[in-house]
Amino acid sequence: MMMIFSLLHWKWALKNLTRNPRRSLVTGLAISSGFIGLMLFTGYVYSIEKSLATLGFMKLGVGHVNIYKKDGVEKSFINPKKYSLTIAEQKNISTFLEKYKSDIVFDAGSMSGVGLIGNGCRSVPFLIFGISQATQKFIYNYPPFKIWGPQIKPVIEGMDFSVLPENSNPIIITKNLSQLLNKKKLYIENSPAVTPWVPTDCDSQETKNNIENDTSLQLLAKGFDGEISAIEAQVSGFFIYGAIYAEDMAINAPLKLVQKIYNTDQVSKWLVYISDQASLSFWKSTVRKDFEKNFPHLEMLFYDEARANPFYAGVKEFLGGMSSFFIIVIGIVIALAISNSTTMNLLDRAHEIGTLRSLGLTSTQINILISQESFLLSILSLSFGIVASFILALLINEANIRFDPPGSSGSIQLRVFPQINMALNLSLLMTILISIVTYYLVRKTTSKKITNLLTQT
Repeated sequence: MMMIFSLLHWKWALKNLTRNPRRSLVTGLAISSGFIGLMLFTGYVYSIEKSLATLGFMKLGVGHVNIYKKDGVEKSFINPKKYSLTIAEQKNISTFLEKYKSDIVFDAGSMSGVGLIGNGCRSVPFLIFGISQATQKFIYNYPPFKIWGPQIKPVIEGMDFSVLPENSNPIIITKNLSQLLNKKKLYIENSPAVTPWVPTDCDSQETKNNIENDTSLQLLAKGFDGEISAIEAQVSGFFIYGAIYAEDMAINAPLKLVQKIYNTDQVSKWLVYISDQASLSFWKSTVRKDFEKNFPHLEMLFYDEARANPFYAGVKEFLGGMSSFFIIVIGIVIALAISNSTTMNLLDRAHEIGTLRSLGLTSTQINILISQESFLLSILSLSFGIVASFILALLINEANIRFDPPGSSGSIQLRVFPQINMALNLSLLMTILISIVTYYLVRKTTSKKITNLLTQT
């Protein structure tokens, strides 16, 4: 065992690597290339995961923790009054969360619903998401969202409703919805009032001009009391939802406006944002049990669960499977490269191994010596791979490469963020794999008879 810790033996191992520099270089490059590919791919997966989570937080009305009525995720749109949280329930939830306030940076209610939106001549279905202006401001200024949200622009044109007075009923609508309703002008605070007009001929150019120059839209929905209610809102901005299925109908609006449309003080769910996502495991294992014990008619879901955030959960599961497959393939390629290199090396050194055995070295000692060579080669190659992968990631991010992923409405930037902990884990995995392959091949050779080794050609 002292051989493993002997500096002299490590020096011999390093010197042996230079005996055939071309073979060592080719093997090292094979290890480095495979490792760089792994690092870039896992860095891409990490970036996509964080961006999708941020998309959910910023546009889809998802919190780290989401509290619903039991079965409210699936049934709140069918029977919103029954499956929404009452004022009393909201107060009870707030009281319960006081026990864990050290983990919480923000919590508030959220409201979503459906209805019709019209411009006086045409009406189309809408899907509305309402959060308070305070919640919207918090999300935009929360540090993690600033890191992962630059390409997920809250508003691509105009102003967000969070910076406008609530009594003006500001809303932001998708760019597709603005085109469907022929809305081009945006509401600005204290802007001159538009002269009232009544559509007489929706096909006339005058009516089309009036619609374009008017910032108002009419929202129509069935209230919780069963009555039909309508409200006039001002379009303050356009945004891209991020998923194709809702690009023709999505609206973001202040919570009070949404509650006014449905004539209620209830909310669809309660959002909780956690200061440190590392504590989410504690919330999943402990807080959720405590919550369900106190509120059996409610349920607590997390942003990475399929019921609360199906788009994120689906893509994450797919990318996780792809990552596992990619790691296995690269591992096999590296194992084959090491196997080929080690086999050629052992064939060239058969006489040397036989001589060392004749001089009294045991098979185990020779195994350790050659394994040290392989270990040094893997460490040097992986170290180069780590440095190269971070440099390549920086270059890729600076190049601003854009692509259109399936299901996304618009292009996004290809961003790669390799993580040092992932680099260390993959390095350990690759080193173990290389060591096992090398030791197995060397053991087969050194276990041969000395006479066979000395006479091998």
